[in-house]
Amino acid sequence: MADSSEAVFSAARDYTSGVFTDGRIIEIGLENPAIVRLAVSKDVPVAVVEKMTALQKKVLSGEVTIHIVYTGQEFDPVHNIFVSQEVKNQKKK
Repeated sequence: MADSSEAVFSAARDYTSGVFTDGRIIEIGLENPAIVRLAVSKDVPVAVVEKMTALQKKVLSGEVTIHIVYTGQEFDPVHNIFVSQEVKNQKKK
């Protein structure tokens, strides 16, 4: 579960404090459990929750790395096809 309001709150706080920087990327992740945390249904077996918790610990320790840049294809609804990131990024120009 992620509390996406933190990004908006931080941007507003930085803006009103006069320290807002346009285009700056601030990563928010598992290291801040008040914002990003594991939330599962009570119906999820304990063994699965334990595996997820173990994976979370490995991510936090750096043993497991999560890639944060997506390089795969994305669906272009205008043309009804999948396109590469390069094609998508050229459309932004």
